[in-house]
Amino acid sequence: MNAPDAMSIRYQSTLEGIRPDNRAIALVTSLAEKMDVVILSDHAREWGDFVRQNHPFLKVFERQFYSYETGFTKSDPRAFTHVLRTMRVAAEESLFIDDRLPNVETAISVGLKTHHYTTVETLESHLVSRGILS
Repeated sequence: MNAPDAMSIRYQSTLEGIRPDNRAIALVTSLAEKMDVVILSDHAREWGDFVRQNHPFLKVFERQFYSYETGFTKSDPRAFTHVLRTMRVAAEESLFIDDRLPNVETAISVGLKTHHYTTVETLESHLVSRGILS
């Protein structure tokens, strides 16, 4: 078995082990109907390519920004300024949501509004409190 085949099997196995949170998908889908929603991800090229090809949910996102394409991980403020510049949006008009607190802290340093994701319920409450959802 060559390396690409082994990688594909590994990614397929990992992807099959992921159980999508249907409430989170519904929430993001409803947001995407009202505004631009993008992904900023630190995934490696192989994983990013595999997920793009095998995860139809990603179609709800206006853009997908992967660190292997931008050259910046979420630990680098330039990752956020790159997305803001590309999307032509000001930091104060944006909301960054992430489950890793260090990424949230980096986004804050750039001036973004943020939410540290722990559950769909807390995210939904946060979006209501900001007037994004009713």
